[in-house]
Amino acid sequence: MFVSVRCYFVHKAPATELAELVDEDFADRISAQPGFVSYEFLDGGEGEALTISGFQLTTIETVRGEIKLTHATAARPPSAHPGAPTGFAAVRRYRLAHGSVEELVKRAEEFAWQLETLPEFYSYQVMDCGGGDIIAVSRFRERTSAEQSDVLAARFAENELQGFELKRTEWLGGGVILVSREADAAPAGEDRPPA
Repeated sequence: MFVSVRCYFVHKAPATELAELVDEDFADRISAQPGFVSYEFLDGGEGEALTISGFQLTTIETVRGEIKLTHATAARPPSAHPGAPTGFAAVRRYRLAHGSVEELVKRAEEFAWQLETLPEFYSYQVMDCGGGDIIAVSRFRERTSAEQSDVLAARFAENELQGFELKRTEWLGGGVILVSREADAAPAGEDRPPA
């Protein structure tokens, strides 16, 4: 699966107004495209917005990274619309200085199981954007869990990932998911590894 992550700054209107326009038209149009898996529009606050588009394709022009790890609950989050109860996300961007992405992803699987213990966990994805650029997205129903996931991520990186010299370069956390669509055949959660 491939994703495109786009960051925006909304100059002349609240992000919620833009989200309403996206929800009324664009979100449905993009979800009808071949290979569609998911689309989310997040409000990062203070005029910042972020979109994440996922497609099950081998190549498309807007591909920005390959999803290397998906960990999700069996109950997928519902589609979100402006004004409806929504979820929250923590989006972290990292620079990998040493080691391979494959080895990092193996270690991230351990972290995914920690995230699943947080209340109202929905999903966790790790994306390889090339050149040592990694993006991780954690999605929850509750804001406090999204914020707590960032504390867990910092602790896990400090205690378990020292050899990678992983540096966080960006963070967008606690953002309200204003618009979300997901295909019926979205990836399901993985089986728990043997203890």
